[in-house]
Order: sequence, then C-alpha cells, then structure tokens
Amino acid sequence: FYVDELPVANMRLPIVVGADSSRQIPTLNDAAWFEEIFASYAREDLALAEHLKERYAALGLHLFIDVEDLRAGVIWRPALFRQIDSSDLFQLLWSTQSKASQNVEIEWRHALQIQGHKGGRFIRPVYWEFPMPKPPPELADLNFRPIRFWESSNSQPR
Repeated sequence: FYVDELPVANMRLPIVVGADSSRQIPTLNDAAWFEEIFASYAREDLALAEHLKERYAALGLHLFIDVEDLRAGVIWRPALFRQIDSSDLFQLLWSTQSKASQNVEIEWRHALQIQGHKGGRFIRPVYWEFPMPKPPPELADLNFRPIRFWESSNSQPR
C-alpha cells in the first residue's frame, strides 16, 4: 500500500480459483504495516529525507534519519547496521549524490544481505531526478519508484 507515493504496508492477497468458499477475503488487519523505516540518503539530500520524515510521521510511522536519530557518542556504523536490521523497510533515496556516496553504498549492500530474511521487498528505492541516475548492477533488478512531489531543481516539495 502506498500513501502519496510513500510505501506504508504490504498485504498478501490470495487468489482463489474454483468454488472453494472456505477461504476468507483478507482484511486490512492482514496487512503488514510498516512502523520503522530506515532512510539511506546522501547528505546533500537531507532536506528530502527530513520532508519524508514529516510525511511518514503524519501517518504514524517513523523514518530513521541518522543525523537526527543516532544518540551522541554511539559508534555509528554498527548502530546503523542494527537499525537497518530492525527496520521494517529500507527506503533508498536514489540521486546523483547517493550514487556517489560510499556510506549509502555500504548501507544498501547491508540491506541486500538481509533482504531475504525480511521477506523480499525490504529495499524500496525512490528517485526524483529525471532521468534517474543509473543504479549499480546489484540494484538493477529492483523497481525504482519516482516521487514526483519533490522538485530536484530547487530541493523543495511541490
């Protein structure tokens, strides 16, 4: 499920073929609602990450942004890996800057390693630059979703 281009939940919908009426139609209670979302972004894209955090918060969801949510004094890289591991969703904010960021690459590589344990669609890449910066081969099979409410030219929401 998406709200205003933001992923908020997964729901499996069974398809019944035949006359088996013993299966019930799933309800919204059957959805896996996201509560904790990890934002992987380049520092130059912090304004977008903060804007997304506000949008997610309005839906009752928490978008983890390292510069805001990491406590002072923690050893940051292991703390980020723990946060990625415990998140419901890995939101990759894909841009020219994030493509060039070593830290973003380390984060998405870690997310790829655990994606199988997370149920498959754990990594959700979004982009707002057109044309989209080409992803590396390791991410090429993922669907990158455009977010059109963000103007990359002036880094402001529409």
